[in-house]
Amino acid sequence: MQACTMMSSLQQQPIWTKGLNFPAKGYGSNNGFVTQLRFCNIKPSKASHVEASLVAGKPSSVSFSVPEIGGDGSSFLDYGLSEADPEVRAIIDKEKDRQFKSLELIASENFTSRAVMEAVGSCLTNKYSEGLPGRRYYGGNEYIDELETLCQQRALAAFHVDGNKWGVNVQTLSGSPANFAVFTAVLKPHDRIMGLDLPHGGHLSHGFMTPKKRVSATSIYFEPMPY
Repeated sequence: MQACTMMSSLQQQPIWTKGLNFPAKGYGSNNGFVTQLRFCNIKPSKASHVEASLVAGKPSSVSFSVPEIGGDGSSFLDYGLSEADPEVRAIIDKEKDRQFKSLELIASENFTSRAVMEAVGSCLTNKYSEGLPGRRYYGGNEYIDELETLCQQRALAAFHVDGNKWGVNVQTLSGSPANFAVFTAVLKPHDRIMGLDLPHGGHLSHGFMTPKKRVSATSIYFEPMPY
């Protein structure tokens, strides 16, 4: 298969691969996979329209529009939120002001530290990391593995437990999936759960239900008995 995007191209250089995931029915070799990919070197130029041609058995062309490139390249600047979306920025500022002027009595809604804000707002948010350290679905997770392993070690140390005897999962995003993981680890479907009732300070994940509806997933898979 040959793929080429042209915009003031200088030259074309073929790159051979060991099989592409683009089958062309009844065409080419290697079980219908063509193994040549041709790239074009390009240099910047003003353009508002680019044509791409994808050849797979029969010639075809796809045209798409790209933004006009300003003389100063301003179309590609990475603006801050205030410039990119002032409306969203204004809403966030109002919420920040509300938190600053309020007394929050929910412990888990305490102010997030600046260090945590920097970590959760870092380039780590760009990466898929499905799986466990050393056993990821996607590649390029060596530093994600390093970070998660460090987090596991710190969690074990915080509870003064031996890593050779205990394991820890630090991937749960909130209390509900964490509790559900515990339930499924120690209970069988339709086993009994006894927990504090929601109106008296309990949690939804303890199996909250009404006379007409099982509200939480815990109440669907297990039999809650609130007190």
